[in-house]
Formats: sequence, C-alpha cells, structure tokens
Amino acid sequence: MDFQRNYTIYDEYKAEELGYKNKIYRIAPNVSQESQNIQQIALYIQRNQVNEMTFNKYKNLKFLNILQPNKYFCSDYEHYLLYFDFFNHRLNQEKLKNINNSEGYKILLQLALTFAEFQRRNFNWPLNIIEHVYYIEGIVHLSLLEYDFNYFDQPQDSLINFKNFIWRYFIPQFQDLRQYLNVQNFKEIIDYLFEKNGKIHQQSFLDPEYERLLKYLLQVNQMNLIYSGNCIVKTFTKPNVFSYNFPNLTNEIVYKQTKIFGNDIDRQQILKQIDRDIELMELFNNDDNVAVCFTYFRVQNFVFLLSRKFAGTLAQGFKIWPKKQQTVESIRKDVYTIAARAAKSLICLHQKNIIHRDLKPENIFIDNHEISLCQAYVADFDCSKQIQDGYNVEQTKQDSCYTQKYDPPETNQTLKYDIFQFGLIILTVANLGKYIGDDRGPRNLREEEFNNFYSRQAIENSLSSINYAKDFLDILAKSLLRDPNQRPDIQVLYDCLNGLNITNKIKIVKSNTQLFEEPSNVPILNQESDTDQQQNRQRMPTYQQPGQANTNNYSKIKILNGNQKFPSNQPQQQVYTDVNTQLIKSQSQKCIQNNQNQKIDDSNQQSQQFPNQNQQFQQFPNQNPQFQQFPNQNQQFQQFPNQNQQFQQFPNQNQQFQQFPNQNQQFQQYQNQNQQFQQYQNQNQQFQYNSNQILQYQNQNLQFNQQYQNQYQQCQYSRNQNQQLQQNQFQQK
Repeated sequence: MDFQRNYTIYDEYKAEELGYKNKIYRIAPNVSQESQNIQQIALYIQRNQVNEMTFNKYKNLKFLNILQPNKYFCSDYEHYLLYFDFFNHRLNQEKLKNINNSEGYKILLQLALTFAEFQRRNFNWPLNIIEHVYYIEGIVHLSLLEYDFNYFDQPQDSLINFKNFIWRYFIPQFQDLRQYLNVQNFKEIIDYLFEKNGKIHQQSFLDPEYERLLKYLLQVNQMNLIYSGNCIVKTFTKPNVFSYNFPNLTNEIVYKQTKIFGNDIDRQQILKQIDRDIELMELFNNDDNVAVCFTYFRVQNFVFLLSRKFAGTLAQGFKIWPKKQQTVESIRKDVYTIAARAAKSLICLHQKNIIHRDLKPENIFIDNHEISLCQAYVADFDCSKQIQDGYNVEQTKQDSCYTQKYDPPETNQTLKYDIFQFGLIILTVANLGKYIGDDRGPRNLREEEFNNFYSRQAIENSLSSINYAKDFLDILAKSLLRDPNQRPDIQVLYDCLNGLNITNKIKIVKSNTQLFEEPSNVPILNQESDTDQQQNRQRMPTYQQPGQANTNNYSKIKILNGNQKFPSNQPQQQVYTDVNTQLIKSQSQKCIQNNQNQKIDDSNQQSQQFPNQNQQFQQFPNQNPQFQQFPNQNQQFQQFPNQNQQFQQFPNQNQQFQQFPNQNQQFQQYQNQNQQFQQYQNQNQQFQYNSNQILQYQNQNLQFNQQYQNQYQQCQYSRNQNQQLQQNQFQQK
C-alpha cells in the first residue's frame, strides 16, 4: 500500500535537536473520515538500512512497556511506522526532579523488567537519554521512534545498558541503588525494587503469581476469575492507559497466565511453550481476524497474556442458536455466514504457515451471542506450530492429547490437518450444533465406519432436512476426505463458502424486495458480505481521552500485514452491491415522502406496500413478473382516472354547484375530494417515475452480475496458474 497515497507529510521534526537519529514526520490522513483528534507521526526507514527479519522482530514486539505502531506501510524501498504523537509524555531532567520517590521507584522497576525482557529475548536496545522514555498514566514506554538503528545487529548487554542509564539519570536522587550497580543479574535489582514499591510482589498464595503487581501498574482494583485449570483466566475493566495506545479495545480485558508446575523437565517444557505462544502471537497484527493477545507482561518466568474479551465460543453459541424459532432459509444463511467468517480467520494462520492442530468449536471465539451477527476468531494457540513450506510435522506423544473427536485420520501434520478439523466444525454447525461421528474420533474409525459418517452421500443424508446447496455439501465432503492431499486449501474453501454466503444474501434481498428476477445459478465468488468487508477494512483509531466513550472511525486504507503467502482476494464487486443498496434505500425514502400511507420496513425484509385504494398496483410484483413491461401491463393503475367516475364527473358537478351558492357544505365536500384526487394523480406520477428508476437499477444489476462472473473467471484462472506453479516448484524440490 502506498503511504503517499493515503497520508500527507506536512512537517519534519528536527530530529537532531530532540536527540533522534531517525526521520520523523508529522502527517495528516488524506481520507477525510479519519479522526483528527490526535496528531499522528511517521517513522521513515530505508529498507536497505536494516535487516528485514530483525526489523520485523522489533516492529512486532508486544511487551507492555513498548509503544506499538498503530499502522505499518511498506514499499520496495522504504518502511513507514505510524504512531500517535505522545511527545508531550516524554520524560526529561526537569520532570525527574519533580517526581517523588514512589513514582521514581515505579519507573525504575518497569525499566528493570523491560531490560530483563530484552536480555531474555536477545533484543539489542540501547537507551541513551531520558527524553527517550515516555511515562503515560503510570506506565513506562519505549518506542522505535528513538531507536538507534546503527545498533540493530550489534550485540548489546542489556544489563550494562540499564546500569549506565540508571547511573546517568537516577543515582543522584536514588543513592541506595549504588550497591546494586555491581550485581551480575537482573533478579537482585528487581527484587530490591519490589521492596521499594511496597513489597508489591508479596500476595496471597490463592492469587496468580504477580497479579498484585499487574493491578498496581495498570491501576486496576478488581479482577474476576473466568477459568482455572492449567492456566488462570481473569477479566477486568480496561485501564485508562490502554485508551491511549489501544483506543479501539473493548471495555473488558482478559489476561491468561499459564501455571508452571511439575519437575524440572516439565517446567522447562512449559516455559518453552510460553515463549512459543508469544512469538506466534507477535506474527499477527492487532487488527487481524484472530484472537491473539494485544500485549503481554512478564515478571521473572510468569507471563500475563492480555487480550480483548469475547462474548463466548462457538460451542456456547450452539446452546442458544438452535432454540430460536428459525426458518430453513434463515438457518442456511447463518451457517453460510459463520462458515465463511471462520474460514477467513483460519486464512490468517495458514498465510503464515501456522498449523493450529487443535481446532474445535471451543477454540472458535465469537464476539456476539447471536451466531447470525457474530464474527468468528480462531483462538487458543497452545498446540500451534509454524512450519516451513508445508513440511510434515510428525505427531509426538505430547501432541496426542488434542481433542479426540476432531482429530483427522492422519498423524503427519500439515496445513491440511487443520482443513479436516475445520470441515468437521462446519459440519457440526450445519447440523445445528450436533456432532456427527463417533466419540472415538475419526482417527480410530475403520474405513467403512469413516465413510458411513463422512462420505458425500452420508453428509447429504445427515443434513437433508435443511436442503443445503450442492456446492456446500461438495466442499464439506472434500474437506473431510481421508486422504489429506485431496483436501482443498483454505483459500479455495473460503472462496466457496464466502460465495455461498453472498449468493444466499442476494437471493434473500431479491426475494424480500420482489423487484428483481430470480438470480442465476452461477455463484458469485471472491467477494465479501457487507459485514465481512467492513470488518476487514483497516481501522484508523480515534484517540480517546480516559473516561470518554469508545467511538471508532474507520478508514478504507489497506495496510500491509507482513509477508503473505496467499493473495488477499478482495475484488471490487462489493462496491457495486453497496451502490445498488444505497440507490434502493434512497428510492424508498422518496416514496415515504410522497405517500403517507406507504410502509417501508426498516429491516428491508418486506417489499413496499402501496395504498389500499389501488389494490391492483399493491399486488403488482406477483401479477407482473416482467417488470420492464410494467407501464403496459398495469393498465388498471394507468386508467385510474377513468375508473374513478365520481371524480371524472366532478368538473360538471362543480359547475352545477357553482350555480347554487347556498349548498356550500356539499360543494366543500367536492373540493376536498378534488384535492384528494390531485394527490392520487401525483402518487401515480411518482410511482411511474419510481418504476423507471428501478428499471435502470435492474439493468445496472445485470451489468454488475456480468462483471462479477468475468472477474470470477479471471480469479479462477489465476488461481489455477498459481497452483500449477506451486506444484512444479514442489516437484523440483
């Protein structure tokens, strides 16, 4: 995405005067809808200046005390990292003189924990001047804005960097720290700073490790338990500090802390798993359609993963959804919608060569208790693993503890491993939340037993009451094939499911409005629903002062989200659909203004209802299947003046009454009838005008459908070429 196309640089910071060695610009968005509540700045970096892999590692760092960029642009020659302008929150020597000892020790503790994390994860982060430290709502932050990229690949001792910084800026005020400048590890320094912060590390053995410290830093009073097992999950209200750097967060936050227990080997295995979870989650942006943490905080070996709170899981949604009174049509709509949205989330993983390996309804999070309204997010990456070029991962003994009911037949784990689990989830959704299969799981079934549940015919028989589309049953059966090599990849799966979702919605709209012909049988693929497209647009956060309501403004800027193996298919057909919908809504508003008796259903679930005086016109859609012939076929409405004999005779009667001045009351009645007749004539003209307008919309819709089909054929051809190229490369390897 082109940075210059979306933003204007109107000023450059005098970086050297502020102690910066990087180019930093003040910028303004070119899209007028974006919020201007807070100034944005951009860090410019030449691509040949930094190592690409190292740069991505630093850019994606999600530690609590690191300011994360809110947007990222990349071209062939340059990087742009966009931040909110928090320069007024920087520390300086004057501010240091005015802080009390309590605040000073709080700052020192966070700096020590941050540099301990740098040491653990091999980050080279020199900190030279106090102006490179931000202090926002009691939380210390560092950022790449001040980072000296000349040290990118040079080994740095984080402990020495920390000691040098403390010696320069804090020793004059905190003389007691001198005795710790000769220690050889962070633990002794951190333990001492715990003591100076009111023994904040001491707490009840019933609480998770260092939870009291997290409350202290975030200024949170209460955290409520959600789950306790191998990990602890608690929820709490979003603290004020997150309103600065994460303004689009929900008001409820959750943290997850994995318990560390067992013998030394077990504990080391758990610690490695925690590190792997953090690295996997840092591969995703906060706007990706995946349920990952937006930040984390580590104290010693204990980690808090912080993420937004979701409404529940897909498994919980099953308990509510089937109890609703629904039609078969609404069930199909819900199934196609949730299937497409869940597939879209899985795409985010497979684009980065990540196998989830434990997909099940409990690991699909939803943001609304109503399945028909929710977005789906793949969650829980405890079993996930990143592979290279589809490399097979042999299942180990530790891996065998996955959910047995959703395990595929094979033990070699590739991306197609996830496809089977995902297909079985969608089969469960299509069966109204009821699992189809044996509790032993597909892996423990003989081939005959397997086919009794998951063959094409068996799937059709199990779902016969809902009458799903043939394409839906076909893609389900392919996803559940016993041979993983014959299963489709996630992009093909998503294209089919999303195409069914769009086609089904178009059918519903056409059926409800009764203004269009029946759609063709050709599915319109590779486009997103209005809801999906709006969720996929990258967001421009609205800066939110603490205590203000959380309001979001979105822009249509597409931001590069790292290296993607698969193309992000977002053709422009949806724009035409949006325009068509807007025109129909505008036309409905005109009808309301011209006819007080006309009903327009806000939910767009019923067709327009015309005045009762003209019953023939009210039944027009059923009696007139060819809309283009409306003016000729609806003769009764066109001949309305002739049928209203009373009004036709009115002029003569009017002349007669003019000769009888004493009969004023009767004459007044005819005057009222005359006015009413004029209204009917105006309505007749308006309806004829509306019919001409809708004819134009129908012609436009036919043109748009043709363009959809042409673009789909082009996309299909390109995809076939790409698959052939990948097969050739694989054979060469």
